[in-house]
Amino acid sequence: MALALALCGAFLLDRWWPQRQPAEHVRTLDGLRGYLAFAVFVHHSVVWQAYRSGGAWEVTPSTFYNNLGHAAVALFFMLTAFLFYGRVIKEKDVCVDWRQLYISRVMRLVPAYWLALSLMVLIAFSANGFVLRVPLPELLQSVGQWLGMSFLDEPDINGLPRTKLVLAGVTWSLAYEWAFYLSLPLIAVATGKLRTRKALFAPLLLLLLFLSWRPSLVVAAPFLGGIIAVHALSNDSLRGLATTRAGAILAVACLLGALFAFKSIYSLLPQVLLTAFFVVVASGNSLFGVLATRLSVAFGAPAYSMYLLHGLVLFATFRLILGPAAAAALSPFEHWIAVWSMTPVVVVLSWLSNRLVERPCMRWTAALSRPA
Repeated sequence: MALALALCGAFLLDRWWPQRQPAEHVRTLDGLRGYLAFAVFVHHSVVWQAYRSGGAWEVTPSTFYNNLGHAAVALFFMLTAFLFYGRVIKEKDVCVDWRQLYISRVMRLVPAYWLALSLMVLIAFSANGFVLRVPLPELLQSVGQWLGMSFLDEPDINGLPRTKLVLAGVTWSLAYEWAFYLSLPLIAVATGKLRTRKALFAPLLLLLLFLSWRPSLVVAAPFLGGIIAVHALSNDSLRGLATTRAGAILAVACLLGALFAFKSIYSLLPQVLLTAFFVVVASGNSLFGVLATRLSVAFGAPAYSMYLLHGLVLFATFRLILGPAAAAALSPFEHWIAVWSMTPVVVVLSWLSNRLVERPCMRWTAALSRPA
């Protein structure tokens, strides 16, 4: 029901405010993004069911709903590795434009994050009656730490306990994304593509960030799946097989197996299954036409904003609109009615963020990338 409402919203918004996707994009990957972001929203909707009633923010007892969110993030990591590792090794005789690459990543990720952070601060004040609950220097320090995109600490803001749950705690993944981007020059060194030493500032920055950030290699493992996909699809026979109907059937079976057959996707076999699924989609296989439709591509356009902002809608509904007492008293069916009501709001909010913040800022990449 929630997915149907979300797709209806995307359909109407795309007709009202269409946006052409770049021709060089892999259409099936663009079509996949929206479903991944929405899966994270559904996952956190289930987590909120326990949190609103018992105060525990933890994995759900449902294997499917638990794996739904974790698998979506893992596939996002694979997508990042596939696109940018592939970009580094694509043409042996072309030097990577590191300036353009990093400016494009800043303009892609930072403005929408700043929007989410600003709204989180607003909610933190709203929850406290718009009264300053901590000394001003402490407030500024806490907001400054949040600007570190989870490399630094994510402290409570204005005395709101567990402030990071306003964004459903999703910002942890941004540090892993940036760590991969900053490691790309090392990959370029290994593949003989590094032509300028200036790019080595990125791994040095990553080394400094490691002093305050302790990543999990298990959580970062899906990036390897994206790298494997690049090499797998360089084989013409394997790519041809992946684009067939049999490849689509295999991909769906692998995805369902990863979601239903394991308690956690963070082990070898479910990672292999997710990688196999991703290889098929990255080959251009639309999974029986679903991922290549205009609706799926439109649904995927605001995926990053949906990923960042869905937690705001969940928190605002259960804590500010309904209030803790009323939210705790909801039955499971009433909980899902609330989630269904929130779904169009999530879609519209992410659509506006994509159109008014993400895309305008991304258009500045070319101008900012020109040498001074």
